[in-house]
Amino acid sequence: MLYDYISYEEMLLLNQIDFNIVSLSCIEFAKKNHITIEIRNYLTNKLGTLISSKRKNDLIVGFNIVDKTVKIASFNCLKVQEILKNELLKNHLFIKNEIIENNKYFFECSKSIILMVKKIILTIMEKNQLYN
Repeated sequence: MLYDYISYEEMLLLNQIDFNIVSLSCIEFAKKNHITIEIRNYLTNKLGTLISSKRKNDLIVGFNIVDKTVKIASFNCLKVQEILKNELLKNHLFIKNEIIENNKYFFECSKSIILMVKKIILTIMEKNQLYN
């Protein structure tokens, strides 16, 4: 999912779930010195995402799936957990080993349901953007 803009805090949170678009030191330096970072397409040089102090306030900042582990970055993990578990339950899907810590929500699921879990997370993200 491509963002027009994202805050330093949101980008730092994405780095914590191994979504490493920009190095940690670069984000910290830019934040400290109030420098806007421009992410551009390396082939066309077209502007992609601006990283600055402007915050999106989306329910889910982003997510990453590694093997059977789903990592979700959010400033409201309890709400994400509630919505996600309700959606999973509707589809008779189950997860295990849930952990919420420092604005990150982790859980494991079987490989057979990874694509469905990804689809549900993307749907939650799209619905949230409509109401923001």
